[in-house]
Amino acid sequence: MSTKLPTFDYYHNPTADTLNVLLPGFNTPIDTDFMQRLIKRSIAAGRSHVAMNFPFQDRKAKESSGDKLKEEQETLKEVLEFVHADDYKTIQLIAKSLGGVVASFYLKNEKKDPKKYKITILGYIVGSVDLKTFQGSIRIIQGDLDPYGNIDKVGADFITPATRDINLIKVANADHSFRNVVTQNPEYVDEALNNVAF
Repeated sequence: MSTKLPTFDYYHNPTADTLNVLLPGFNTPIDTDFMQRLIKRSIAAGRSHVAMNFPFQDRKAKESSGDKLKEEQETLKEVLEFVHADDYKTIQLIAKSLGGVVASFYLKNEKKDPKKYKITILGYIVGSVDLKTFQGSIRIIQGDLDPYGNIDKVGADFITPATRDINLIKVANADHSFRNVVTQNPEYVDEALNNVAF
């Protein structure tokens, strides 16, 4: 374990059996409105949560650690160990964009028990997220005008046996950040968050 954890927010509800792990997108670190809304909704649902930055966000760097996202994966692993995530019955990774890529790599590389883990991605990046072998619950919430792929392109990543628990949800007229593509106002964020099963 490295000696320095990233900025994170941990809330422990002693009666909760689920830990929501709230992972940021490239431009949505923990202090942004988007992440703060996730945190508030997780608490309102009675769950424990840990929300975190990635190290490059704390450093104010303009790039992540690279295509394999090794630093981000290692940081996620360290934060989960720090908060004793394995003590929870269910761990739900709720991730925005880049956080979804990191979460998918983590699940693949760590060979996690699909009965214990769930993943929700808000803004799936087609061609980067890798959930092809993950057999746990998957929920994707995607703007239908997302330049990284609409819900049909996302669905093409999941042409697999029907036994998998995959829920694909389209947010009409929204871009990758659930904004109106014309005005750039984040008017579809609430609709997207209403579809997260906290």
